[in-house]
Amino acid sequence: MNAKTGKKPALTVFLMMAATLLSKILGMLRTVLYASHYGTTPTASAFSAASRIPLTFFDLLFSAAVVGCFIPVYNSFEENKKKEASDFALTFLNLIFLATGLLSLLGILFADKLVTIVTPGLDAETAALAARLLRMLFPMIIFTGEAYTLVGILQSNGRFLLPAVVSSVSNLGVILYFLFLDRLLGQNGIYGLAAAYVLSWLLQFLTLAVPLLLSGKRYRPV
Repeated sequence: MNAKTGKKPALTVFLMMAATLLSKILGMLRTVLYASHYGTTPTASAFSAASRIPLTFFDLLFSAAVVGCFIPVYNSFEENKKKEASDFALTFLNLIFLATGLLSLLGILFADKLVTIVTPGLDAETAALAARLLRMLFPMIIFTGEAYTLVGILQSNGRFLLPAVVSSVSNLGVILYFLFLDRLLGQNGIYGLAAAYVLSWLLQFLTLAVPLLLSGKRYRPV
């Protein structure tokens, strides 16, 4: 291995470590801002319950499918079968979209029951707020599933830096909301925060999807 060949992987590792560290720092700042704005109020309890439920369902139903199934199968295609690999990736992406979309619809319809079952200790007013927030937040699992799949595609094609950056993008989106909008919305700030979370996951997805489209990848509803 010559010096130039060795420097590129080393630089990639360094940049990934830096991106991961930045994401952790921004995540801590997001948590601090959340605590300073909402503390341990019933509103904070409602939002914590509502934001936890969709991602818990995603982790239980889809996370293992993406990491444990999609990536190994996608990587199993030989170099001369790029079209087959692309078709498989698109099929999987669309399947995840349909499944998470259906789950989001069910979550919106049965938000009250889900809050009662998952967080039974909330009082009636806090539970009602949590259910309203849950209806806003559940669609974020659609972008979560699509983003996870695109991370698998990028990493399988040797592109590791962009997946390492996306968490920083979503954390930064929520931080900017806290800094500039939350207090302006007053009592409705918690609904703005829910919208900021959904938009941050959408931003994560776009951060991954746009470079793939620019590199020549094309979406097809297969």
